[in-house]
Amino acid sequence: MEHSQLARTQAMLTWLRAAGAEGLDNVEVKRTAYGGLGVFLAAPVETTSIARIPVECCVTATAALTRPVGRAAREVLPDCADEFVLVLDAATGRSDATHPQHAYLASLPAGSQSASTFSKAARRLLKGTALGDRVERERREVRAAIGDLLPQLREARPDLFGELSAADVRWAREMVVTRAFRAEILNNEGGACGVLCPLLDLRNHADGAAEATPRASDGYVRLCAPGIEVGAEIVTNYGEVSNADHLMSHGFALRGSRHETFALSVASGIFDICPAGGDDQFPWGLYESFASSPEVILDARALVLQAFRRNEDRVRLEPETRIVLTAILRACRKAVGPFDATCRRDKALLAPPGPEASVAIYRLGQWRILNDAVHVLEYALQRRKRKWRKLWERRRLRLAQ
Repeated sequence: MEHSQLARTQAMLTWLRAAGAEGLDNVEVKRTAYGGLGVFLAAPVETTSIARIPVECCVTATAALTRPVGRAAREVLPDCADEFVLVLDAATGRSDATHPQHAYLASLPAGSQSASTFSKAARRLLKGTALGDRVERERREVRAAIGDLLPQLREARPDLFGELSAADVRWAREMVVTRAFRAEILNNEGGACGVLCPLLDLRNHADGAAEATPRASDGYVRLCAPGIEVGAEIVTNYGEVSNADHLMSHGFALRGSRHETFALSVASGIFDICPAGGDDQFPWGLYESFASSPEVILDARALVLQAFRRNEDRVRLEPETRIVLTAILRACRKAVGPFDATCRRDKALLAPPGPEASVAIYRLGQWRILNDAVHVLEYALQRRKRKWRKLWERRRLRLAQ
């Protein structure tokens, strides 16, 4: 599959050259070590601007509305958003060789670029998690929307939409959701929605990387990569967000993510727990669910932080503070049970790269956050050592350095 996509991508680069793109000899598209395709610097350059892509090569709702499919969509569905017009344009242009950006649309991956479109086997691994609930809710909403709108288009214009399937529309929506840039990249001239831009969308995410996508000028969108060496991958930043958000938006997860949280459900609501290391590990609202006063919350927060740091001068554990921390510990122990039961399976799924590996990374991240919480709370409450304590002690020491 990757081989055929690479061949289609090379055909897309040939199309870009013919369309007037500049600097393509400076880049190389190839497989990455962690799966999928990436774009790499192939030749030394003196500026941060490596290549230039003509604006006309981008797929936009504005351009779609000048063609039969876009005009018909707006006539049949006057209130449909620009994004839906863009989706229909991409869905039809993928197979229509006369579409101006057909070579680009045909080069895009077949699917499974977000958690909501993963295979049933991969989605099954999400069962019982907050992300699993988000995935199933989105699948229901997308299925209902397409099931409502597509029949109207087919009935009104069978000549344009008669052969368009729901799977085609779902694929195009997935490409727009996972690959589109904000409208600002074309100075808001592409319509009131995102923009699909060839080559630039091949850049993968790296935490801490700069988002180097300047606005179009002189009729070109520029591919930039400041300060990298020849042979290095040209990366960007999709956002410093949790693995749950990365999976929903782009279908991948990062090991050792610094932005992961766990949504802990208690009687009074749902609260995001952070990895151990600071006094914000447990949010104020979670303490408030069990504490009777701000003073008790402050004492509990101080004990949690001191438990992580293993301070010798410990805050006295008052009876009411003990009740609060015990209630949170009980909730964390209940939540970690299903992850404890599957951690061996999840670790076995980490290779090779793919949707199931990404889901496993997400699950193991949730498992670690909950174990962080359990062990910090056990120490604060002076409980006996739990299974895996040595492992989490080593992890705590690494985090404390």
